Amino acid sequence: MEAKLEIKNPRIMVTRIRVRSTSPLILWPGSHRHWKTSLLLIEGKVLEDGCVYGIPCASFKIAMIEAARHTEINMLEVRQRMHLVGDESPEYPDLLVRIESEHPEDYASTVSHQGEKFTRMRPKFNEWSASLQVRYHADHFVEDDIIRLVTISGSHVGLGDFRHQLGGSHGAFEVY
Repeated sequence: MEAKLEIKNPRIMVTRIRVRSTSPLILWPGSHRHWKTSLLLIEGKVLEDGCVYGIPCASFKIAMIEAARHTEINMLEVRQRMHLVGDESPEYPDLLVRIESEHPEDYASTVSHQGEKFTRMRPKFNEWSASLQVRYHADHFVEDDIIRLVTISGSHVGLGDFRHQLGGSHGAFEVY
């Protein structure tokens, strides 16, 4: 007699984790998005300049996968069994995490491309915070694992250009 294979439903949990900057965030050209407030319904708040800013969920997820290198947690398990849920936006549903910040300043840096030097402008958020909504497989992770990954990703990896992972001093954050 053949044994029947039983596939159990996964226990999916969701946790919210608040993070705030410990160094400025410099985003890649075009990687941040602004949401016009006429289309936005997030907590009913409207910023004076009429925009709300966000960073791709994938940026936080990649940082958390990289943070697994500093733990006993398997990077592949993080990639497959954890997902960040974006904030509601009609233009970019489920893709962006809202950055709570003042209007970014322009950050200019000189880059070389094919022997030519030019100035590249990037948005720089000096002080920022965000609320991450993380869905995870509770048969493989506990909430403390997720918080630890976010904490390590903020201190060891970072986000954006000139982040810690690449030898820079920007894009660091902490859980609060």
